[in-house]
Amino acid sequence: MPIPIPEALEETAALARTKAAQVRRLPGYLLSSAMAGAYVGVAVVLLVSVAGPLAASGSAATKLAQGAVFGVALTLVVFAGAELFTGNVMFMPQGLHYGTVRRAELAAVWVASLGGNFAGSIAFAALVTPEERWPATGSSPRSSRPRTPPPAPSCSGGRCCATCWSAWRCGWRPGPEATERNSSWCGGRCWPSSAPD
Repeated sequence: MPIPIPEALEETAALARTKAAQVRRLPGYLLSSAMAGAYVGVAVVLLVSVAGPLAASGSAATKLAQGAVFGVALTLVVFAGAELFTGNVMFMPQGLHYGTVRRAELAAVWVASLGGNFAGSIAFAALVTPEERWPATGSSPRSSRPRTPPPAPSCSGGRCCATCWSAWRCGWRPGPEATERNSSWCGGRCWPSSAPD
């Protein structure tokens, strides 16, 4: 049975106060944020491995597979207690509205979580990028080797909303089974509608 919305908002405001206290222990908070970035990286590698062949063959099940795999990232982040920026974008303004955090604390949590997420995702990308894609030591920038152009950046607000919704849903029903079910449900429901074509 879901808890009433006012009670959920009060719990979210209390969680914002907890996050503001956690960011004062910056090294641990940055590590937790970096792990969240790495967990999302794990899910993206899995997503590309699963959905890539489907997309290459033009299968109609591509977006369904992407949606099924997206829940893995949310499940890892929620179970590990890592700090994902998109969830903090939902929690911290509610804490500011209810007076449990100040603007400086909101900014500190946002900057630390975004910076940690970025660092963790870059570190994980460095681990999974094949060695031949990195420039050789001492090579000139105008090497005769053909270079692969970087992928075009894409950002979908639907994915951010899916993350926030999943984090909020996890508070509705306590217990690890509910957390996993809610994270997977949200990823499966929201990803296909927001994935770029």
